[in-house]
Amino acid sequence: MTETSGSLVIDVLNKPSQMTGFSVGQWNSILYEARVNSLTGRLAAEAREHDLWHQLPKRVQDIFLSAEIDAESRQRRLMWELNRIRRALFGFEGRIVVLKGGAYIARNMQTAKGRISSDVDIMVERSDLDAVEDMLLEAGWVHSIEDDYDQKYYREWAHELPPLYHPDRGMTVDVHHTILPVMGRLTVDAGMLFECTEQLDGNLHSLSPEDMLLHSAVHLFHDGVIAVSLRNLIEEHDMIGEFSKAEGFWDKLLNRADELGLGRPLYYCLRYCSMILGTEVPEHVLKDMQRHAPNGLTLGMMDWTVPLTMKPPTSRMFQVAAKILYIRSHWLRMPTGLLFKHLATKFLRRLPV
Repeated sequence: MTETSGSLVIDVLNKPSQMTGFSVGQWNSILYEARVNSLTGRLAAEAREHDLWHQLPKRVQDIFLSAEIDAESRQRRLMWELNRIRRALFGFEGRIVVLKGGAYIARNMQTAKGRISSDVDIMVERSDLDAVEDMLLEAGWVHSIEDDYDQKYYREWAHELPPLYHPDRGMTVDVHHTILPVMGRLTVDAGMLFECTEQLDGNLHSLSPEDMLLHSAVHLFHDGVIAVSLRNLIEEHDMIGEFSKAEGFWDKLLNRADELGLGRPLYYCLRYCSMILGTEVPEHVLKDMQRHAPNGLTLGMMDWTVPLTMKPPTSRMFQVAAKILYIRSHWLRMPTGLLFKHLATKFLRRLPV
């Protein structure tokens, strides 16, 4: 990563002291990019951590302070919602695995700094889905999706229940039973994930460090659309930096990727973290991951589109790259025949009656 990466946010994360010399135009650019990627709170945290706050323009300090307050408020709300979920599931003896932002915050991880999250993601075993859903509905959550077709999509083809929304608190809980769509081109044995979870409190758990990184990689490079996902790549960069301090992490990660069949998403994660963010990944690890590389044509497409979509969404090429990755994400999510049926159904439903 260099100072000409094309992204001021990336440049600042690499060298936070650059913020003290920004012009008004540069501040306008970086604040726009940070807002689009939900990273304003992260920039504020970097300014605090590197003792740069009082060297910044007063207006920027005000914006950063607002972002700090917003992030802290949202994180408190998320933790409270998790508390309410545990209360609603009182008597449920299965493991409740907190995913994504909730886990980062609960574990006080580096990547939680300044992070904003709008919902809670949990995972329970598939055999417990009906019981958990009934308990949450009884406690006041409601379905945010009522349409029969969309309900069918979630329950038969996705990896989670239809989102549940609490009307009083304005928070959504997504109840997963695995980390990949069950009809997708790549699946994972959820039982193996549950076997390696780490206890947070009572029956509240998080994924293991290796599985947390793999889940993020899967979410970004297989199940997600990638565009405007710089925050997700940064969270993987943060996790690598934090988890790799533990002895034997890299061997555990590579072995775990093989066990779960997630070598390709991890390959993309390590490749683009290293390429775009300058993440320190041992050479032998990058070399070993080459066995999970796609064919040359696919890799060329990814090498062109992914870096483009990690930059500000202001160019025509960004839009082209984002559309390519959007189509790719849908192609990976379900078999071709089912995909065409699904897209045709969604298209016909939008036509005026």
